[in-house]
Amino acid sequence: MRRFDLDIYKNAFKTKKDLEKYILDLLKPLENAFIRSNTRIHIKNTSTGSSDSVSQMEGFSRIIWGLVALENVDADYSMWKKIRDGLINGTTPGHKDYFGEVGDYDQRLVEMAAIAYAFALKPAYIYDPLSDTEKQNLYQWLDQANAREAHNCNWKFFRVMVNIGFKTLGLAYNKEQMESYMDDLDTYYLENGWYRDGDVEGAHAEYYIPFAMHYYGLFYSKFMNDVDPKRSKIYRERAIDFAKEFIYWFSEDGSALPYGRSLAYRFAQVAFWSMMVVTDTIGPFTIGQIKGIILRHLRWWNQQAIYDAQGFLTIGYAYDQVFMTEEYIGSGSVYWSLKTLVIGVLPENHPFWQADEEAFPKLESVQVQKAPRLVFKRQQGHNQVLAYNSGNYHTNGHIHVECKYEKFVYSTMFGFSVPRSHRRLEFGAFDSTLAISLDGSYYRHKDKSIQIELSDEMIKTVWKPFETVNVETHLVLGYPWHIRLHRIETDRDIYTAEGGFAIGLESLDDKEYQRQLVVNNREASCSTDLAYSQIINLLGNQRPEMIKPASNTNIMNARTLIPTLTCSLKAGIHWIASYVSGDEGEYTPEKYPQIVLADKKYIISLNNGKEYTVNT
Repeated sequence: MRRFDLDIYKNAFKTKKDLEKYILDLLKPLENAFIRSNTRIHIKNTSTGSSDSVSQMEGFSRIIWGLVALENVDADYSMWKKIRDGLINGTTPGHKDYFGEVGDYDQRLVEMAAIAYAFALKPAYIYDPLSDTEKQNLYQWLDQANAREAHNCNWKFFRVMVNIGFKTLGLAYNKEQMESYMDDLDTYYLENGWYRDGDVEGAHAEYYIPFAMHYYGLFYSKFMNDVDPKRSKIYRERAIDFAKEFIYWFSEDGSALPYGRSLAYRFAQVAFWSMMVVTDTIGPFTIGQIKGIILRHLRWWNQQAIYDAQGFLTIGYAYDQVFMTEEYIGSGSVYWSLKTLVIGVLPENHPFWQADEEAFPKLESVQVQKAPRLVFKRQQGHNQVLAYNSGNYHTNGHIHVECKYEKFVYSTMFGFSVPRSHRRLEFGAFDSTLAISLDGSYYRHKDKSIQIELSDEMIKTVWKPFETVNVETHLVLGYPWHIRLHRIETDRDIYTAEGGFAIGLESLDDKEYQRQLVVNNREASCSTDLAYSQIINLLGNQRPEMIKPASNTNIMNARTLIPTLTCSLKAGIHWIASYVSGDEGEYTPEKYPQIVLADKKYIISLNNGKEYTVNT
């Protein structure tokens, strides 16, 4: 993997001027991508679940998230002119490039939010220069948000955003319609600042909570406080509570946990912290600590191979990888990440820019987060964060949800892999999971949990990869290791594959890491210049192998190896167990935990003297 030789990579991300330079560098390639009377953006021939026309309008709108944050240009800046031109043409009924009438559950409802956002933050750039007729057309087109239904999830905030925009311009806004959706959104609230993303019991709790629910809630608290101080106060209080847990999703090096859907939005992972600052919602961390979180995150992302040769953001996570993303992600979608850059609206003399960038806060080594059903493990001075996962009772129908929500552990360092095919272990890339096959060729792993128990030391889940195959998984949690003990009950012969962390084989300058491989009857491990990954066969009934997955399966590294244990099991009840470890730096051999069966219990003995028991 090699990054293109682009000026954007030289950004130090220390000052407001650096941020402005970054925004300009991100926007520059887009200047020549406007099409159809400036109403749409065409970057690449990638399509989404929406029509190409709607997808291109999405790209047009998402530019605005970043454009709003530019303070060193005026309303005559060429891109603002194109945006205004596009809005005029796109909202004029009868124009050949009209955005169109919006239906229920329409993607264009999402894209209205960026326009309304600019109404509040940059009215002199987007609205004031329009003629009275043009203003009325734009208003009428956006007002469709008050007459159309949105999906029962974070989408309901888009109507709220449109009405915030109207209110800040002094236009008539639909208080009743807006509040009906905010009442619905309140029913998604759980605890400790967490929402669930939808009205289904057990709906996912992931990045849509910080970069949607809280982002828009905080925005509301800033621009609607004069008319709704009570709800504004609640939104700020929830955000502060949420910050106490969300901080655990970040590493000391600036990276964030790759977990859940829409990871192609990349540095939107830190947008919550930016909106906290912009709305003066500081707590429980200092502004210097938040500054460090944001800027280290931007630096981390700006080290990755996320731009193409022209400087466009690509589709993927740490590199260009289209097939890991959802059906709603197109080439313009990824510019939703620009929401993070809202800190650009803060003047040079704002405390954020004047504050010293502080070190990452000292956190507890373990935290149980009940809403997302994750247990976080970290170690001071280490860059890796581990999130042990009990899974979900309900999962949505988006692409690769079984990989994004159901693996046993997620790592800021190793990421996770998605299959090119479920046939063969090499194509499946089954890292951090147990995959099961009926024929030794086609494999499946957990796509939801039937039963969940979690504490700061252990997780138990019950799941079914096939209708008549039942798995009870016990995880003993540590750092940077964990133990997996599975009880498998099957009415037919099956094949299993237990994958450890997928370890990268190359650097971002085409350097192939030196590596040392060990594969024997006890373990499979790989050590490189950067890190190590290891899996140990604890009960002796599995066979260590080193799987070389198909390229571009892991979201962090294009080429990887996965230490794996395999076995074949006859119909009946079986127990298999493994010790999995992976971290940065050199691997140091250690005494492995012991696991024995006594009095119908498995007793797991750790090196530190702790014991765990699992009834058989």
